[in-house]
Amino acid sequence: MLDAVPEHFKTGVPLIDEQHAEIFSAIIRMRSGSESVTAETFSVWIRDIKNLLLAHFAYEEEYMAEIGYPNLEEHKEHHGELVERLTKVACRSKPVPREELDELLDMLIRDMGVADLGLQEFIEGRRHRT
Repeated sequence: MLDAVPEHFKTGVPLIDEQHAEIFSAIIRMRSGSESVTAETFSVWIRDIKNLLLAHFAYEEEYMAEIGYPNLEEHKEHHGELVERLTKVACRSKPVPREELDELLDMLIRDMGVADLGLQEFIEGRRHRT
């Protein structure tokens, strides 16, 4: 299990990297729980992570627009899909099996490590051109 944001997840944008660290910490806290998570605990965690993500997505999308990131619209769609999935699972009234929770957490980690890779590459390419 990971316990810190891997270096290759970092974008080099301080606020985005700080937000990723906060999101990662929330994921780690949730992963350290038991085999099954009560509906109440899950609901509180989903609310908290959703609030972190909404703030992060808003900033990240604004930043992408400012720097002229060419895949902004696709990235916004991806963010929308994540929020939609979180909203759907937030309505749980039964304990959430560990397997389902891990799938959701993995999806969030992939967002930081894979979906944001294009942003990292774009920023790195700009640095080399200047």
